[in-house]
Amino acid sequence: MKEVLDGDEEWEDVDALSSRASGLQTWNPWTDGMWERTYPREYFEQCQFAVHWACEVRGGKRNTVGSSRAKERLDGVHTLRLCLGVMKCANRHCDIITRPQTKNSGRLAQIQAGCSCGSQLVHHKCSIRMEYWVYRDGAHFRHSGYHHHERVPARHLTPRERAQFETVIHEHPRMGPAQLLTGRPAVNGPGPSVANISPVLLNQHRIQYERRKILNPENKVRLATDRRFLPKLERFKAKHPEWTIGLHCEGKINVIVLQSPWQRRMGLKDKIRSEAVNGIVSDACHDYFAGHNQLLFLSSTFEPTHLKCWVPIVMTYSNGATAVHYRIHFLYLFRGLAQRCEEIDHDVTDELFANVVDFSDAQRNGFIEAFTDFWREFAPHGRSERDLKKAASELLKGCRQHFDNQITRIAKISRIVGPERHSRFRKLAKELLIQRTMKDLSACANALILEFPAAKPWVEWWMRPSHASMLFSVASGMARSLWESLPATTNGAESMHHKTYRMIGRRNALFYGMEGLVRIAETFERKYRAARTGHKIFYGRDPQYWKTTRFRYSWTKHSRHEPRRKLSMDGRAPDTIARLKGKASKSKRTATVSKAITTPKPPKHLLRQLLEILETQTEQAAFSDFEDSGCNVLTKMRDNFRKKLMEEDCVRGAGSADAIFGWLGIILARLIALKPAPDEANKRCISFFRAYVLAVKKCPGCEAAPLEHWEVSHPSWRLPFQLSEDMHRLFKGDLAKWFRWVLDPAEWDSDAASCWRQWNSNPFCNGAALGKLYILSIPTILVIETGDSLGHSWKIPSSLLPLGKKFAGAGVKYNIVAHIYTDYPVGPGEVAHFIARYVTMDGKIFDYDGTAHRGHATCAPGAKCSGWLSGQSAKLKNLRARYKLIAVIYHLEGGENAQNIFRQER
Repeated sequence: MKEVLDGDEEWEDVDALSSRASGLQTWNPWTDGMWERTYPREYFEQCQFAVHWACEVRGGKRNTVGSSRAKERLDGVHTLRLCLGVMKCANRHCDIITRPQTKNSGRLAQIQAGCSCGSQLVHHKCSIRMEYWVYRDGAHFRHSGYHHHERVPARHLTPRERAQFETVIHEHPRMGPAQLLTGRPAVNGPGPSVANISPVLLNQHRIQYERRKILNPENKVRLATDRRFLPKLERFKAKHPEWTIGLHCEGKINVIVLQSPWQRRMGLKDKIRSEAVNGIVSDACHDYFAGHNQLLFLSSTFEPTHLKCWVPIVMTYSNGATAVHYRIHFLYLFRGLAQRCEEIDHDVTDELFANVVDFSDAQRNGFIEAFTDFWREFAPHGRSERDLKKAASELLKGCRQHFDNQITRIAKISRIVGPERHSRFRKLAKELLIQRTMKDLSACANALILEFPAAKPWVEWWMRPSHASMLFSVASGMARSLWESLPATTNGAESMHHKTYRMIGRRNALFYGMEGLVRIAETFERKYRAARTGHKIFYGRDPQYWKTTRFRYSWTKHSRHEPRRKLSMDGRAPDTIARLKGKASKSKRTATVSKAITTPKPPKHLLRQLLEILETQTEQAAFSDFEDSGCNVLTKMRDNFRKKLMEEDCVRGAGSADAIFGWLGIILARLIALKPAPDEANKRCISFFRAYVLAVKKCPGCEAAPLEHWEVSHPSWRLPFQLSEDMHRLFKGDLAKWFRWVLDPAEWDSDAASCWRQWNSNPFCNGAALGKLYILSIPTILVIETGDSLGHSWKIPSSLLPLGKKFAGAGVKYNIVAHIYTDYPVGPGEVAHFIARYVTMDGKIFDYDGTAHRGHATCAPGAKCSGWLSGQSAKLKNLRARYKLIAVIYHLEGGENAQNIFRQER
């Protein structure tokens, strides 16, 4: 083998290898043939002699006795690469080429697993040696032989390809992996794909990985331990020498504070008397920097003359939101204000530091500590620490918007505030803000607790001195004039967050984000200087045009006010169709019952007669001695009711075998079918026993129609709830699980049907559609029939929670009230008989059999709900032989009020 040194032209054409002057870009990762060459050390450092062949590596920097500082080549670090060849499929019709793994155990596992097409893998070995030596003055590479096999799929980007990819990412930093793979958007259509750079980038996840390495190299910022951080920070400082850049790295506290000279000048301004936009607004921006707990603290002030908007005057990167983090931020803020005062010969007063913040204890304590530290260093022989802390607490004003949002949130919790008392709670809560004395404030808070005792912890939290002093002017020690000159909310800070996201974006790497903050401040400064010299930086007189709208009309958006009624044309006779015929009804069937039904039940209705029977029954006590004639009153009422049912064709006869609640279904079906639609009284009757539902279907589509499509019906009254053998098997006989499945919007019926999109029996879609009855309103009386699961044992719960435990206290809770049993099936010529078991209001449990005890219900002494009404239905106590559970009845504890709550939540 001939050794080839630099400058030997004989070997220039072997693999298009370059001389020293040609640089990195000519290294061939698919190097082949019999050759060797010496390269400069810098060349090796850039390309590392990377190859795409699958190789087993031996030696190297960690596993050799040589040294990279040796003078001679043979004394340098020696690395040997042995080519492993390729793995090909035994199926000659399969073109898949598999890259061998570097370890023998991995290759054996590959062969055992076979090809992805299912055939066997065959390993075509190769013993080509590639070795190189790295020493002080250069690197020598030797390639011994030719690769007589196909190229394996590449796994890495070469330095040249990586440089090309980095150029694309730097030019298009906001472009995602999918767009990069398809082609960068351009004016005349998509541009070239990054897959043109290397087949490695055909993998979208690989594009995402390589892109993240470029855009966010500091996935976890460790300022105190990262050796690369301080050099980067020094370069950042050198790039912006006029900026104040403060670094604090103490333990787990990492803070970097940024402030430009222009921002420092903006910190002081003349008092604005036309509106409450004085002082400073401070808040934390949570999504500007990438990473958990990587925050941006912003303190902003209003510039009223040229920009007419809020501008940031101190910007801080922080790796947390503790009082220590906030202390550093506020300390730099105070120092900057003091420096500006010194520049213009202005007195440093406490009022300059007044801030509007949220109610975070960390933010409040950090402000107080920074205020104390500042005055200790600025005027060390001044006030005591106690006086300084008191003065600092009187310079903070809380955000009223946070309080208003809390009122809305509490008012929506029906267990705390009933749905019918929302307005009352809001009125009392907002009256706290307008009290003129502490005595009146305490009295108002006590009145709120008295009317809404469940809200006591919430009221007491706001009445704490640390919170009350920031929210209620009467509880604050701040001067009245200063309080009224400050903004009522931190909306200015929220606006600044939004501008920051729009200018630079979200989830930025540390130094990329800090460069973005510098650019934001420079943008505000450029606009300010341009406006001062007469340049137009916005259209109109004021970019905050909504203020003029609010002053003129008392609202900022057209959608936020009640429209005024149009004046009637009293000087003109009706001469239009609208005035002559009247407006057409616009009532529509909606997804919920429009309002709570409070009208009485129909006076001459079968359900009214049934109600009278039940009222009489509840008035009867459990007798130990009965009259010989039996329970005459109830017997007559029952017989009259049956007679009425037969007259109305609701049952077939006095001794006929009808379903237990078949007559009730017929009555309700007739009410539902009324033309015109049922009135409010009849709707109330229906809602007592029936749920109001939406029938929803969805189909994922098919190959011919791949798009998912849905069908939503008009709301309707649901048929009775009935169990089945399939449900018993699916929910393992647990009634509570079945009930949760019925109400869960995410659960669909397991049986798939053909798609409904058809025409003349010809389907448009061959997909399998799923259905769901979405319940909008629940009945007061919940009847669950066992259906064809009769005879199976069900686990009966004592209560069911339609909206979970959260709303149980508001009455949205079903309590078990009765069971019905039957001895069906019976012998030829016999009729099935029904018996019942129920619980009264005082917790007593009764068994009823119309053929026993002269028609009276008998009380079971000492019986409790558990074991008698709840539990496994086959193991209930004192259950008569041959009788099986046919129906379970629950009552909605909160009645119509609970129905309203359920409708609102759905």
